[in-house]
Amino acid sequence: MVEACGRLCNADHGALWLLQARPITTLPSAGPELIPIQIEVPPGDWEKDTIHQPAPFTPFVMVVWATYRKMFAAVAAEFGILIDRFEHATIGGWLYSQIVPVGAPAPRPGPRRRTSQPPQWLLAVLMRVHPAIRRRNRAARQAIASDLPYKVIQQWFDEWRPMHQEDSQRALAVDLGSISDQDLAAEFDRRIEVVGHPAHAMVAFAYFVLIYELGEVCRELLGWGTPKMLTLLEGLSTTSAKPARQLADLAKLAHDKPAIRELLTAVDETTPARLAEVDAGFAAAFADYVEANGHRSIRWDVIDPNLAETPHLLLRLVADQLTVEFSPDDAADQARRRREQAADEARLLLARRPEADRRRFQRALTRAREAYPAFEDRVWWTQSVQWALLRYLALEIGRRLVDRGQLDAVEDVFFLEAEDAFCVLLRVEYRQ
Repeated sequence: MVEACGRLCNADHGALWLLQARPITTLPSAGPELIPIQIEVPPGDWEKDTIHQPAPFTPFVMVVWATYRKMFAAVAAEFGILIDRFEHATIGGWLYSQIVPVGAPAPRPGPRRRTSQPPQWLLAVLMRVHPAIRRRNRAARQAIASDLPYKVIQQWFDEWRPMHQEDSQRALAVDLGSISDQDLAAEFDRRIEVVGHPAHAMVAFAYFVLIYELGEVCRELLGWGTPKMLTLLEGLSTTSAKPARQLADLAKLAHDKPAIRELLTAVDETTPARLAEVDAGFAAAFADYVEANGHRSIRWDVIDPNLAETPHLLLRLVADQLTVEFSPDDAADQARRRREQAADEARLLLARRPEADRRRFQRALTRAREAYPAFEDRVWWTQSVQWALLRYLALEIGRRLVDRGQLDAVEDVFFLEAEDAFCVLLRVEYRQ
């Protein structure tokens, strides 16, 4: 390892940048005492969940994974997917997952052994004779016959998303510091109920089916691969486009205000609080942006501050917009042109094919375009916002336990399991 030090000089003045690198000589001879962690590997094969867990989860959120397990199992059964359930295990502080197929035998205790996949002939037999697999096959046929995937996408926009939006607005309006311990526990129970709503998995499965349908049509009728097919959907994910457009509007507003531009040359944690002193109008516009976009988590845990708690990070994005030439509207127009050019190309290639092929392509395209924005949209409302609301509840529990002398710091609550935290808060015995 090397330790780098140097002095950065203003290049406009023609100065040199001097850098030095040398071995680290300031580390202590003996490091901190390591705390041993007991590692117990459950039977079966487990895979580290690097998608949801870039760092070890805090104990407080583990209650959510129990809720997810039940929800995903129910949704897989409704779609007829040959997954009985997802299992999760904490091994050495890290989250590992395991997909359990329908009809799979229970893992045997003892030393772990890698099991080989059954031969194709045996799988074919099991598909026909295993009762649980036959039930799933019937459910899959029923899901396709009833057009369940497309109905789920419609239900998301017509019913589930408005429900999640209304619930989130209600939760944010609650003054957590003024309600009783029992009402705080009720708010937490409500949050777990919303997190366990099937919309998160239902929309994801429906999305995969409808995008796959378009992919198959493009492959069979046009000879297109996945990248070419996805051009037909480019720019349709509006959930991320809307905040980007609002950010660009804030940058335009700041551009016309010299005092704000000066303030944004050096943004730190104190800058958002000083906006009103410089320009009340811009401060109000920025506060609206934070309120609309900040109450969401950065990752799948509650220990990290949300964007609304770190508005200086959002303000730095505004400052960056002042130094780059980027227009969300231009980007959206370019995506729309590429999208429509791809659609025109497809229709031209299909012009001499039977009418049934043209109708098949147009149906798959219409359905996929309706489904495409739903995937990111449901992540915003069923995950990012929900984990932010869980964090606010956890912090309030921590504050109360600190006030009562039961915790040294508010953030210590994240290292309690939620069940334990509420048992202490409500002075009840542990509930199994």
